Amino acid sequence: MKNIFTAIVIMLLLQSGCVSPSRMVTYLVPTKPVYTLSPAPQKIIIVNSFDVKAKKFRDNKEELFIAIGNELLDSAAGRIHDKTGFITEAVYGYTSIAGNTDSMVHQLLQQKNATHAIIISSYDVYFNQTHVEVTKDAYTKSKNRKAFYDIVSMISFSFYGNDSLPKKIDMAWSRPHSSRTVVSGLLAAGPNVVVQKDDARSISLDNLQQYLNYYFPGQKYKTRTLMAEKGFERMIAAVDNKDYVTALAEAKILTTDASKYKAAMAFYDCAVFYEMKWQTAEALDNLRMSLASFPLQPAKDMLLEIQP
Repeated sequence: MKNIFTAIVIMLLLQSGCVSPSRMVTYLVPTKPVYTLSPAPQKIIIVNSFDVKAKKFRDNKEELFIAIGNELLDSAAGRIHDKTGFITEAVYGYTSIAGNTDSMVHQLLQQKNATHAIIISSYDVYFNQTHVEVTKDAYTKSKNRKAFYDIVSMISFSFYGNDSLPKKIDMAWSRPHSSRTVVSGLLAAGPNVVVQKDDARSISLDNLQQYLNYYFPGQKYKTRTLMAEKGFERMIAAVDNKDYVTALAEAKILTTDASKYKAAMAFYDCAVFYEMKWQTAEALDNLRMSLASFPLQPAKDMLLEIQP
């Protein structure tokens, strides 16, 4: 009887549309800088003053870190110029900054006829063990241990202007990477940075982008959950196919639904699709229409987040 009752409840839930076919979508959105550069820079130099060779790294780590340093400069100069039109210049291997660093930087600014400078004074990439999971084999009763690792980037930045004190910050950025079995009683050796060189470069560039967001327009990833219930199947199918033009069209149709709750969800989904297209004004309009139909919490949260 219990199993029959459970089956009936599940069928009723499915028929009533309470089982939501919602989807999460991740996309890039534009970002505004935290700080305003006034007056606007005439020229920005990006300098790598980290003396990699002095660290005497082993196992080809020196070669990797020199390459990472060059990529950081190229990426910073390219993004700043592309997003702002400011003149930029990358200064490679400028390891002679010593002693009175601030004085040396201002001399370099004059030499390069620049008004601002970004100095990268050190950087590192390593693997950090976050936790160890212990499971027990049901048959042998033995314990299995698995260690999990994050890949971590550390970069020290300084931002200089002609008439301001330098702003110095140590930026850390990490993400989950991998796991490996731990032999009982022994520490698990983490992944090798040189072997995982593509991930080392990627995490370093991600760290750089987070830093540049303080001063320059940029982009960041946004994840939102689309709202849906019975009747949203065509929209969800389009989302699953990454056909967001069709998904938006299907959501617009649903905004005329007789159910105010369903219409509010459709308006909210339209707002998400417009945000994906960087059409903030249209996203705001749809959020307001969503809330006029029904006070959805996700619509309230999104409106507070993106409205000027």
